[in-house]
Amino acid sequence: MSIKIKLLIDEKEISVLRFSFGFNQSTDISNKPSQKPVFNGLKLTIKTEKDLNLAEWSFASNQTKQLELHIYPIILGAKTRKLYLYDCHLIGWKNDFSATGTHPLRETLIITCAGIKDSNSTEEYSAYWRETFTNDSVTPTAMDNETLPNLINYHFEDEEENEIRKKDIRIDDVFYLVIHSENAIGESVTINLDDNFKDYEYNNNRIINDVLKDVIISDDICKLKLKAIKQQN
Repeated sequence: MSIKIKLLIDEKEISVLRFSFGFNQSTDISNKPSQKPVFNGLKLTIKTEKDLNLAEWSFASNQTKQLELHIYPIILGAKTRKLYLYDCHLIGWKNDFSATGTHPLRETLIITCAGIKDSNSTEEYSAYWRETFTNDSVTPTAMDNETLPNLINYHFEDEEENEIRKKDIRIDDVFYLVIHSENAIGESVTINLDDNFKDYEYNNNRIINDVLKDVIISDDICKLKLKAIKQQN
C-alpha cells in the first residue's frame, strides 16, 4: 500500500523520504529481559526546505523539540498513523547533494527522544528524563537507575580462584562457576553450560543436558562448586 509521510516540526510540514525507528531490550546471560525497553532513536531523511533551519538545533547540546510524524495511507478511508515524539534531541545531522535524482538536496536526521505516543497503541513510552507530558498518569518505562534483576556474566575459576577457560577443564576437575549479577539476590537463574565433550555435576547430581536450572542467587558474586565428569552418551 502506498503511503506518504510528513514530519511536523517548528509549525512546518516536511516531506519525509525515508525513516526508521526501533526499541531495544537488553537480556541477561539466560536471555531473559534484564531492563525495560529503551528507544534506539529515529532516523529519517527529508527533502531540504529553504525555510527549515536545523543548524541551531544541531549545534545546541540541550535544546529539545516536540515533533510529530504522520503516516498517510494513499487509499480512501484508511486511517492515518501518528507518532508524537516528546523532548527530542538532534544527535545526528547530515546533508547530502546529488546531481541526479528528483531530490538533489537531502538531509538525514538522527533523533533521540524521551517520550513517544503512537496513535495505534494505548501504551506510551517515557524515559526518566522526559519533561513534557500530555497525560499526568504516564509513568516512565525506562529508568536511569534500574532495579530490575540483571545477570551480567559468568566465568570459571579453579580452587585457587584463578580464572580458567572451559576448554581447559578436564574430567574429574573440581572448579567454580562464578556468576556476576545486580539486584538479583533471591532470584533464580538457569545457565546453559553447553559442552559437547564432557558433563558436569552440581551437588553430586549430574546436570542434565548441560543446563543448570533454578539456581538461587545468594550474592552479587555467587560461586557454585562443580565437577567435570565423563560425558554420558
